[in-house]
Amino acid sequence: MNIAIEVIGWIGFTTASLLLIPQVIKTIKTNDTSTISTSMFIVGLINFTTWTIYGFLIASPQIYIANIIAVTCNIIILGYIIKNHYKAKKAKNNEINNNI
Repeated sequence: MNIAIEVIGWIGFTTASLLLIPQVIKTIKTNDTSTISTSMFIVGLINFTTWTIYGFLIASPQIYIANIIAVTCNIIILGYIIKNHYKAKKAKNNEINNNI
């Protein structure tokens, strides 16, 4: 395989792997998901999962490793979104019950 093509593949791998890490770090540090688009991360999870499968099917580590990292980041962020959603819902229900 042409070395230039390999280098481009690994550059793409590196940038794709790093893409979501700042958002994961910020979400973990602040525990704030109020401004994060849930639908974007759901679509992202589907996208990255599909690319992971494709990467395995064509035996391309640049594709499947980068997308495994992205799937993991998406799951972490979606976990925080879900946790914070239920926490806010529970707090609202407690507030309503306390006012009765």
